[in-house]
Amino acid sequence: MTDFVHAAPRVVPYDPAWAAAFAAEAALLGTALAGVRHRVEHIGSTAVPGLPAKPVVDVMVGLPDDATLDGRFAHVRTALEGLGYVWDPRALADDPGRHVFRKGPEDPAELRSHHLHLTVEGSGYWRRIIAFRDRLRADPASAAEYAAVKRRLLQTCGGDSRAYTRGKTDVVRRFETPADDL
Repeated sequence: MTDFVHAAPRVVPYDPAWAAAFAAEAALLGTALAGVRHRVEHIGSTAVPGLPAKPVVDVMVGLPDDATLDGRFAHVRTALEGLGYVWDPRALADDPGRHVFRKGPEDPAELRSHHLHLTVEGSGYWRRIIAFRDRLRADPASAAEYAAVKRRLLQTCGGDSRAYTRGKTDVVRRFETPADDL
C-alpha cells in the first residue's frame, strides 16, 4: 500500500481551468468505466466558481447500488488504476460510505492533481457532498464564509494538512445537509 504523505495545504484563487480539467477527467472516466453504469460529478471547492481552493480537482463517481459497488469494486479499482489513480483504503476508517483514490505527482509531498470518491449514487454520502457543493454554488454568503474559514485555517494550522481539514469540519457539516433534511 502506498503511504500517503499529506502535502502542506495551499489555497489559490479560483481557476476556470478546473472546470475543463474536470471535464477531461470525466471523459477519461467515462471511457475507463464504460462497462459499469456510473455517474460522475465535480465536487469540492474547485467545483464552485469564484471559490479559492486547493488546486486539486475533486471527482465523485456514483455507482447504482451497494451490490454494484461491492461486486464490481475490483473491476472499477483496476480501471481507475489504469488512469493513474491509487486507492487509499485508510479512508474507509473516516467514512465507510466511500472509497478514495488519489492521482497526481509521484512525489508524495506534492499536492495530488485529483481526488476521486467512489460511492453509491444517492447514498447519504452522495447527497451530503452534492448538497455542500450546491449550497456553495447557490449561496454567495455561504461560499464567502467557507473561504474565510479556509483562510483562517491556513494561518493557524501552518503546514499541517490534517489540522486544516479537521478545522473545516463544522462548517462543512453545516453546509452539507440536504435542504430536504433540514
